[in-house]
This record gives sequence, C-alpha cells and structure tokens, in this order.
Amino acid sequence: MTWQARFARTWRRAAASTTLLALMACDAASEGKAIETTAAVNSVGAIAATIPVGPRPLPLAGGFGSIWVRNGDGEVQRIDVETNSVVATIEVGGGPYGYLVAGEGAVWVSRFDDDSVSRIDPATNSVVAEIEVGSAPEGVGVTPGAIWVANHHDGTVSRIDPATNRVVATITLGREGPSGPLVVAAGQDGVWVNVPNSGDTVFVIDPVTNAVSASYQDCYDGIALGIDGAWLACSSGIVRVATGAEDVLWSPIHGEKLAYGGGSVWVREAESIIRLDAETGRTLGELEVGGTGELTYFDEALWYGNESAGLVRISPSP
Repeated sequence: MTWQARFARTWRRAAASTTLLALMACDAASEGKAIETTAAVNSVGAIAATIPVGPRPLPLAGGFGSIWVRNGDGEVQRIDVETNSVVATIEVGGGPYGYLVAGEGAVWVSRFDDDSVSRIDPATNSVVAEIEVGSAPEGVGVTPGAIWVANHHDGTVSRIDPATNRVVATITLGREGPSGPLVVAAGQDGVWVNVPNSGDTVFVIDPVTNAVSASYQDCYDGIALGIDGAWLACSSGIVRVATGAEDVLWSPIHGEKLAYGGGSVWVREAESIIRLDAETGRTLGELEVGGTGELTYFDEALWYGNESAGLVRISPSP
C-alpha cells in the first residue's frame, strides 16, 4: 500500500477561533499586564492569556515553575505560570539569535554572536557562568548530567558538564559553514539534532557514547519527544519514530514546529495550531493564532511564542 493510499482520509478540523493577538498584546503592553482572554473553546483549546514580552519571543522553555523566553533584545524573561506575568528580565546579550533550555539546576541560554552559553541560576535570576562553545551556538538540550549545544556554523555539537561548566566532548555533525546544527531536542532515547546543511537531516546522538546512533533525512527543525519515541516534521509529513517499532508516516500534515504534552502532539502549521491524538495521529482540531513562533507544553498548558504578538498561553480542551 502506498503512503498516499494509507493516509487518504478526511482530516477533520474544528472551527477556528481567530483572535486579534497583535492588537491585544499592544493593549496589554501599554498597561504592563497580560490580557486574560475568554475565547471560544474548540477541540484544541482556548487562548487563556497573551503576555507582553520583548520582541521576537521565539525560543521557549518550561522549568522551575516558570516559562522562560529568550527575546530578540538579548534578554531572557521569566513568566510566572500562576499569574501569567513577567517576574524577571535577565540580560544575556549575544545578539538576537539563540535558544534556551531548563534543567540540571539552571537555565542554559545560547549566545549566537558570542560563541558561548550563559548559565542562569533560577534562585537568583542572574547569570552565574559563561561557557565557551563552538561557532554561532543555537539549539540547547539537557539530559541527566549533560547540556548539549548545536554550533550552527562549525558543524559540531558541544557537550557541557553542568558540574564543572566545561565542554567535555565535541561531536561532529554535518559540515563546517552556515546552516549547520540548529535545533536540539534531548530525551531518554537520545539527543536529536536538526542539521539543515546535511540534506535537512535529523541526527540522534547516544548520550552514553557521544556517537550518532540514527539519522533521518528530509526532516526539519520540528521535533517533539514523548515517553516512548519522537515525532519529526519531515518533507512527507509528520513521521513517528517509536522505540522498538518501525518508523511510520504518522500524519500528512506539514508542520513547522511540534510539541508533545497532555496526550497530544501540537503542530504549528503556518498561522494555526493543530492538535493531534498522540496514539493515532488523528486530527482533533485546529486553532487560528496568527504569526509564527515556537511551541512548548508546560504546566498543563501550551505556550506559543508569537513573533508578532507576544507569549500566548493556550488552555487545552479536555
């Protein structure tokens, strides 16, 4: 059976709930508070709040009771998930590009222009270490006892020991030059790294050996990790990579960013967020959100860093 035949089905999408996010964020910013939203609920959920943050709030991470946002002004902003408000703004510099991750007792922030990673202590909201890595660091991931950094311009991934704040291994992925290792997603089955200049390949690094254990071609920077595998945004659609099972084309949707949580896979496709059943791949609904940005699932909510509107909190439907 062909992929086309296997996945020729009707994908039902719930009625979209369109929200004027940019206007709401501007109004909120003028008052210095989040906009609490009472939106129509569909099978995806409802926009619960739009929180004004700095420009280009694309990279997000959840941890230590907060959502952490790296904005285009070279700042990290900490949002209290109980109040939907910014409670700290931390200057990290390094230009407008970079990612962040929370884990191993800290928040780790890549500084693209400075070839380094900042370590933020969540107890004090201050930078306590600067760690030199490779050229133009981007994606950051965490596994027990290790921080992983994608060096976008030199074709490597740096492994940092959080106990010493030092690079203890450098893994070559792809070739040196622009568009190298970009996004990192780290989980129990390995460290997943998207490398655009290697034929849009996602490589999997074994955190025990630091060796590449698998690779997936024609897959982009949309990666979501679950408890028994991963979902990859690829040219053919969303591919499910399950532990101990054959890889399958799981959904024909061409998503740009993915997140996993609450028994669902969340997909940003253009200016919509689509909710898929994590077991079957069935489309559960779609919500128009506008703009573009990253997704993360934390504290029983989906968080969307909308490039034009701010940080959006979505309360999932049951």
